[in-house]
Parts: sequence; structure tokens; C-alpha cells
Amino acid sequence: MAFLVAFADSAEARSALAYGFAKIDRTGESMIVLDLTDSPAHPAADSLLTQAIESVTNPSDDYTVVRRSDSQDVASAVLDAAQETGARSIVIGMRRRSPVGKLFLGSNAQRILLDADVPVTVVKAVKAPSK
Repeated sequence: MAFLVAFADSAEARSALAYGFAKIDRTGESMIVLDLTDSPAHPAADSLLTQAIESVTNPSDDYTVVRRSDSQDVASAVLDAAQETGARSIVIGMRRRSPVGKLFLGSNAQRILLDADVPVTVVKAVKAPSK
């Protein structure tokens, strides 16, 4: 079976992608990467995903890439892709929130968490090591 990882141009999404590759190694599942960067606003979308994959230590080849429709909002794209591909779970990245911000999730993350028919794993961005 497969799980879905939402990828955008952010440190959080790169952490979610790295988590996905680690999950492949651990479980043997395959991964579906939903590329959310594919739009006129991101002319280098393919290179963003390629660079993120190349930054992962020993990435598996057991993944496929799907792209969202330009007309879809992020949450709808993730939920639709999970349903269309039969994904058993969803992995998303989330940025750190302030104490007040913790009262409210981002609208996309909130919609995904509340509306998904499958389990959702939320991954924080990996902090850079302190010197």
C-alpha cells in the first residue's frame, strides 16, 4: 500500500518528504508525492522537488509523483489526491507556531486534519544544528 506526502517549497515540506523516505525504509510501503509547487508562480517546480529528493540520504526509488490541478486549493488537492490514489495515510509538514498561534492551525492543515478519511501525520521542520 502507499501513503501520500504533500510537497511544497518549504522547510516543513522537505522534512515531510524526508520522513516519507524514512517510512519507506522502515515499512516497505510505497510513497506518492503530491507536488504542490507545479504552478505558473513556480517556474522551477520540477527542480525544487528534484533538489529536495536529492538532499535525502539514500532516497528509495519506490515513489511516484502526482501534480495538483492549478484550479485546486492546497487542502482540496491533498484530500482529493489521497482519495484518488487510495493512500492509506497522509504526511504533511507544519511550521512552528507561537503560543497564541497554537490556538489556530493553518487553514489548509486544519482542513486536512479534520476532513481526511485516513490517518494524517504532521511533521515539523528539522532545526539546524546549533554551533
